[in-house]
Amino acid sequence: MRRRLDRLAATAVTTALVLLLVPLMAAVYALAFDAESREVEATALAAAVRVGPQYLTGDPVDVPDEEPGGRVGLYDLAGNRRSGEGPVRADAGTRRAGAGGLVRERVRGQVVASVPVTSDERVIGVVRAAEDASAVWWLVLGGWALLLTAATLSMAVALTLARRQSRRLIAPLERLRDTARSIATQGGSPAGVASLPVAETGPCGIPEIDDLARVQADMVGAISAQLTREREFAANASHQLRTPLMGLQLGLEAALDGPTDRVAAAVREALGRAGRLSDTVDQVLAAARPGTQEPPGRRVPVAELVRATERRWHGALAAQGRRLVLGDGVASARTAVPERVLQVLDVLVANAAAHGRGRVSVTVREVVDGLALEVADEGRLTADPARVFARGVGSGTGIGLALAREVAESVGGRLVLMFTDPTTFGVVLPSAPDQAPPCEDADAGSRRWEGHGQDRALR
Repeated sequence: MRRRLDRLAATAVTTALVLLLVPLMAAVYALAFDAESREVEATALAAAVRVGPQYLTGDPVDVPDEEPGGRVGLYDLAGNRRSGEGPVRADAGTRRAGAGGLVRERVRGQVVASVPVTSDERVIGVVRAAEDASAVWWLVLGGWALLLTAATLSMAVALTLARRQSRRLIAPLERLRDTARSIATQGGSPAGVASLPVAETGPCGIPEIDDLARVQADMVGAISAQLTREREFAANASHQLRTPLMGLQLGLEAALDGPTDRVAAAVREALGRAGRLSDTVDQVLAAARPGTQEPPGRRVPVAELVRATERRWHGALAAQGRRLVLGDGVASARTAVPERVLQVLDVLVANAAAHGRGRVSVTVREVVDGLALEVADEGRLTADPARVFARGVGSGTGIGLALAREVAESVGGRLVLMFTDPTTFGVVLPSAPDQAPPCEDADAGSRRWEGHGQDRALR
């Protein structure tokens, strides 16, 4: 396309210059010969003034040429040259001048002017002046050379500007092409798609191309978000369903190997786990749908939520020879919280079971604007604290903590790393709408709680 624009610009500039140059060259030619004809005419008139009627009686008449290189001759009405220089016999132009008119013409490379000589209001002869046209041609050619030089310079400047303008027009289109090509080649990488540049032309650019670039940027953002949702959905689903499925499988296997009277209890437990598994699937699907608001869900007392976590993880930790301890504040914290917080606690306890050591404790603290739930073990965090919530970080799947933070934020909470030694994570939850303090904003207490934890970690 750039070559086409360059060719189009060259064609337009050439056409414009030709349309301008041809009339100018014709004008230079006409003006040069017209000026020379007037000079030759002036020479002939000056000579005609000096001619008197005595030449008819045979007296010699001198018609000097005032122009160097010119030829001036006097002719009688019969067409014979009587004095000066020129053809022996009068030519057609000279004979026409003898009829009483001024004649200017170009004959055989000469500029000729023929002027009648009058006496007593009658024509008695003709003065013919001629000048070689070669000098005029040199003037014409010099003028044409100047015009061609100016036209060449103008074409060079115009083509340079046109080429620069074509690059300015084509560059954003080429970036749009490269972006589209990158989308096609990096379609499997949301990070690669999201990092693609916006191909705008700048503050003084082309609005239509900028609009196209913005539309493409919106499209790239939508594609990136869709790809991210698809991959996060698969990762979240595999992460969140693995533990319930494992518990369901172990419970059913234990019921098959155990006494017959435990089958009913195992089936009830399996049904409960299947219900929680269905809720987890719904929650993962809801998080994967773009632009949808998740329903608020059921609110349960904190003590019930924490004890449900204890029931689910007590056996797994005991199999490792480790304890799960509930803090003293659980019994006094009666505030209702979203049921989805159980997912956050499951992820934090699972993280402590997989990567921590020693005792795992779950503590609930009351803060000014809500509750703070802390999950700690006796190990030491080795990962980078600044990237601990990023996906793909850590020795496991690298999904759990990132997913836990997303779940906490979806219910209005905040998940933070409080200490690295011992490893302690905390999630602060705002009070229910009917329990919010009247004179303080919803984030002030959580910020103080988070800042307090970070201050302790620094010490």
